[in-house]
Amino acid sequence: MLILTAVGEDRPGIVAALTRVLYEQGCNLADSRMTRLGPQFAIILLIQPPRDFDREGLWRALEPVAERLGLAWQLRQVSPEAIVPPPAGEPIIVTVYGADRPGIVAEVSAVLGAREINIVDLKTRLANAGGPPVYTMLIEADLPPNGDLEELRQALRAVGERLGVEIAANPLEVAEI
Repeated sequence: MLILTAVGEDRPGIVAALTRVLYEQGCNLADSRMTRLGPQFAIILLIQPPRDFDREGLWRALEPVAERLGLAWQLRQVSPEAIVPPPAGEPIIVTVYGADRPGIVAEVSAVLGAREINIVDLKTRLANAGGPPVYTMLIEADLPPNGDLEELRQALRAVGERLGVEIAANPLEVAEI
């Protein structure tokens, strides 16, 4: 398995160009995250190469495409054993809404980490619809089998009161993804 990371100024065609190279090299995308962050576009791809894989050939094919698109990129090997199996616990969603201020991600993630809750995905946005900016955060996480959702909610509520934001934690429904 390989991980390809790439970051560059956002513009149309980045995903198409990179995935075309991977396709032409016989690679399959096992998992991916692609998103715009401010004026930049970031890509993280878990790639399953073909059996007769030529790493240098893939590098040579990606290099001119990345250069043309102005991407900073990295390709690294990951052992299949390093890929984490799905958790045995319960998937949950944590949502945060309120006025923006420093420390929101640090405080909320500390509550999760202290309870051995693994963050699978975290997204933040700052929206301004004509009024004061509203900070939103959406966390997909894994509550361990011995985790207590109600106790987590109480701990997050206390952090929310201290930070002046609304925080909720609920079981993840597949339709929400």
